[in-house]
Amino acid sequence: MALGNAAGFQDQPFATVEESDIKVKLLPLLTNKIEVSRIVVKGLIVNLAKNSQDVSNWSDLTAVDATKTGPSPSINNNVKQDETDALAVSAISGIAVENALINWDDQRSGKHLLIKDVNLNTDKFVYDEPVAVDLSLVVLNPETKIHRVCQTNDRANG
Repeated sequence: MALGNAAGFQDQPFATVEESDIKVKLLPLLTNKIEVSRIVVKGLIVNLAKNSQDVSNWSDLTAVDATKTGPSPSINNNVKQDETDALAVSAISGIAVENALINWDDQRSGKHLLIKDVNLNTDKFVYDEPVAVDLSLVVLNPETKIHRVCQTNDRANG
């Protein structure tokens, strides 16, 4: 799977994934709940870049479209939204990212970083509960020839 890069950036994809696996349980969907098994992403490559005008190649993914002409949602604190109107993710059994690579290229400052061998494993996500996180990665800075290996096994509050 590949996601193209923003206009004005290199022809290489913004992100590619060799393999992914996401399963959703069928029966909870009947009660408007989404229960996701472990999410596994293998061989993720992300190419992050900023051009000389300090515009990032992901800014179009996060930009708000001011030209939309549809009605804006109204806010009314006295009306409670019916919970059956929308699907809600009720459980994610964990996330695994295996052998990921992140390229960072800042053309304005001339800085380049390569983060490789990124491996992430988490336990089940439960609202307002700590999540165990195992993370390892290698950071390479070609300018300084510094190589740093990072590894953590921590429990973060959700």
